[in-house]
Amino acid sequence: MSTRRPDDETEAARIETDFPGWRAWRSGTGRWWAFRTASRPLSIDQLRAGCRLLVHADTPAELRVQIRVEIVRATV
Repeated sequence: MSTRRPDDETEAARIETDFPGWRAWRSGTGRWWAFRTASRPLSIDQLRAGCRLLVHADTPAELRVQIRVEIVRATV
């Protein structure tokens, strides 16, 4: 039995459009996830600044916040 709702893919596509270089989805547990898709790896300085390759949240709005935080961190 799938917990995926029909609008999940639409919401994930909106997140991906708003945040190029990120891929988003809703897992079977209902949590929202996103990972970096950029071809360049994070630098040592970015990793030391706390940048993560994968973020998660309970809602699409919270996921957007997490992605924004990562984008700011990556500008070190």
